Amino acid sequence: MKQTLKKLLSLLLCVVFAVGLLPMTAGAKTITQYSKGDIIEFGWYPQTKETDSRIVAHLNAAAPAWESWTSYGYYSGSGNWCDGQMKPGDFMRYTDIVLDGVKYRGVKFTSYRPYTTGYASGNAYFSRQDEGGYYVGNTYWFRFAPLRWRVFDPAAGLVLCETVIDSQAYNNYIIQSGNFFGNAEKTYYANN
Repeated sequence: MKQTLKKLLSLLLCVVFAVGLLPMTAGAKTITQYSKGDIIEFGWYPQTKETDSRIVAHLNAAAPAWESWTSYGYYSGSGNWCDGQMKPGDFMRYTDIVLDGVKYRGVKFTSYRPYTTGYASGNAYFSRQDEGGYYVGNTYWFRFAPLRWRVFDPAAGLVLCETVIDSQAYNNYIIQSGNFFGNAEKTYYANN
């Protein structure tokens, strides 16, 4: 009896293990099974600004010291927007915190991020942050939410996020010499 029980238990464990190795795709679609215009939810991103002062106070109290925050590494330059002197900066950082089961991202900056990477950081005149209501030294909290993607071409796997995920320069190095180039050797244009 004991031997039979051991054999049955071993068999059951083998079956459970084998089932665990099978791909769990029942009900999941591949991109080619969607139609043009369909919406797919995929991934999460900090999208909704938290405005509840009680939650913000709890998040601020739970936030680590500034040194522990992660730098975005956003580029800024010398003040001349096309001299090729853009370098990643450490003036804007973030931290992620889970509070009561909800994930938040805290964002804080010590100087303004320029709207063109060639301009130097720090000047509100060359930034859009203050125009959006975001100011140096304040911490802003955003709730993570699912990203929604619209299917444009299922055969090619072409989708477009319905939310602006981030605003980044497509080229962090621009030098002007008759045209705008993406490298000092002037072998390719800045918008390639």
